[in-house]
Amino acid sequence: MKRIPALLMVGSALLLASCDRTNVPSNLTNVSGTVVEGSLAASSNGTLALTTSAWTGGAGSVRAYTGEGSQPQNVVTTALAADGKFSLNLPTAPAAGTLSAIAADEFNAEEDNCTGTVTVSTSQARGAALAIGAEGATKSGGITPLSVTSKVDSAGKVIGYEATLGELLYVDRGLTIKGTQTCTNGSDTFKGDIDVSLQQGWNKVSLTLQLNADGALTGLVVRSGSHPSNWVFLNSGSASPLGVQSLKALEKFSLFR
Repeated sequence: MKRIPALLMVGSALLLASCDRTNVPSNLTNVSGTVVEGSLAASSNGTLALTTSAWTGGAGSVRAYTGEGSQPQNVVTTALAADGKFSLNLPTAPAAGTLSAIAADEFNAEEDNCTGTVTVSTSQARGAALAIGAEGATKSGGITPLSVTSKVDSAGKVIGYEATLGELLYVDRGLTIKGTQTCTNGSDTFKGDIDVSLQQGWNKVSLTLQLNADGALTGLVVRSGSHPSNWVFLNSGSASPLGVQSLKALEKFSLFR
């Protein structure tokens, strides 16, 4: 994956108007919550469920990073209580060297067999995503806002799933991204739908992966302003909602490259 391991599908964007609210700096300066341990498993009827339990890793720290590769830059660190509670004060801005441009041309590559146009309201914007990890006395690893739901028909048969992940994004100026894109690969069809308005500073963004009953990725919906409330540490051995196909789609539609 590139700079953002789980980000973003984009489509056609509206130009910023002079009164656009994205010109107003973001007021998001702190994120807090409780780390829980999560396990993903399918039940006997095929329903995929996220089961959470209390954090058992002990007291430690929560660390946030930006950048890519083997040496990401630590942005901020805060205490992690034994019960999983934390409060993280976000920096004014990450290091300039970790910011990347939003590459709209990558989303429109003809060889990807996609229809729909990706336009970003300003080509000058740069930004970064925040990777967050919990480091307890006995457990450590990445944490992310996460929710998983199963979709069933009127007869109670599972017809698909949705896995929603949360991201924290920093941008150095306001921008909007809006639109859809449809991509085909043989008999498989994937549709991306984005409606994102980012203010200068830190922003919450949610990515909802849509999968059919067989677990094949059929769509990705991206929205700004909120994300799931659970900060989930996935236990080892737990099934991931992000299969190879999902990861490829997320890489293609990353905002920052």
